[in-house]
Amino acid sequence: MEQVELIKLTLLAPILYAADEGIDSIDPWSQAEVESSEERLFCFEIPGQEAFSIEPDIDYFLGPLLFSGRVLKKGEFVRPEKLLELSAGKYLFSQRRRALNQADFVLMALENQKDGLWERLRPGKILYLRRLFEDQSPITQVLRPYHQEPARLRH
Repeated sequence: MEQVELIKLTLLAPILYAADEGIDSIDPWSQAEVESSEERLFCFEIPGQEAFSIEPDIDYFLGPLLFSGRVLKKGEFVRPEKLLELSAGKYLFSQRRRALNQADFVLMALENQKDGLWERLRPGKILYLRRLFEDQSPITQVLRPYHQEPARLRH
């Protein structure tokens, strides 16, 4: 897999999504999802200590899908209980200008985590997969909320 550039992204405004029904039946890696031209957001949990390890176990890194949704169209109304948002805030961010399968997405997310930890950032246990299209081409993004660790004095 090619080198992934880590970007510290500050999202200034939330992005709103309509929640999917029946989360148990959603497969983010299905061919239909990968080929969809609709902007989609998937939220995963990273289990245990895998979220904070510089060498996490790749087989246990990606936890359960917590929720997913499609981007709201301009002027579309969705009942508040069906509304999701990618909140404004600070994220570790990487992207590829193609649709990634699960294995390649996990590798990109792992590189993202390693680089973030190396830069003394504390990534959260939530991982977002965002798929969108620009110029009729698919884009896969990894977004991971983080906090900056303060510098420490050593005695």
